[in-house]
Amino acid sequence: MDMRGVFLGAALLALPQGAQAAADAGAAKDILMRSVAIKTVQGEGQVPKLAAYYASVLKAAGFADADIVITPMGETATFAATIRGSDPKLKPLGLIGHMDVVAADRADWTRDPFVPVEENGYIFGRGSEDNKYDVAMMVATMAQWKKEGWKPRRTVILILSGDEETDMVTTIVAAI
Repeated sequence: MDMRGVFLGAALLALPQGAQAAADAGAAKDILMRSVAIKTVQGEGQVPKLAAYYASVLKAAGFADADIVITPMGETATFAATIRGSDPKLKPLGLIGHMDVVAADRADWTRDPFVPVEENGYIFGRGSEDNKYDVAMMVATMAQWKKEGWKPRRTVILILSGDEETDMVTTIVAAI
C-alpha cells in the first residue's frame, strides 16, 4: 500500500459511524481486475475508457450524470465523482488517485502484465498496486456509500488524474 492508501484508510476511519461500511470485497476485486485489463499506459489512449468504466460502476450504484465529470485531455483524461454534503460551509474531502500506469515490457514479466491473474490470494498485473488497487477501493467505497444512501455533512470528491506516471498535465488540472 502506498501513502494514498494510508491516507484513505485514515480518512475512512475519521468518518462518522454508519459511513464506515466497507465496500463489498467482491465488487472491489472485480473493479481492480477490470482496471488492470485496461492498458492505461502513455500512447495507448485507454485512460478515457477506464474513466468511462468507473463512471458506469458509479452510475449503476445511483450516481447522477451531473455528479460525474470526465474531462478528456488529448489521449488521457481526468475523472471526478461527487457525493454532495449537507453542510456547504464545510470544505470538501478529496480522495485522490491516478488511472495510468508505467509502460511494461512483456519480456520482463512472467505473465502478460495487462491480463490480471489471481494466484494464492494475490492479484498480479500492471497497476495492481500502483495505483489501480487504491482507485478500485475508492470507487467501490463511493458506490457502496451511494447504494446505502449515506449523506455526509462534508462533500466527498473522488479525483483521478490520467497521466501521473508521465507528463502530469491532468495531475495538475485534477488538483485545482
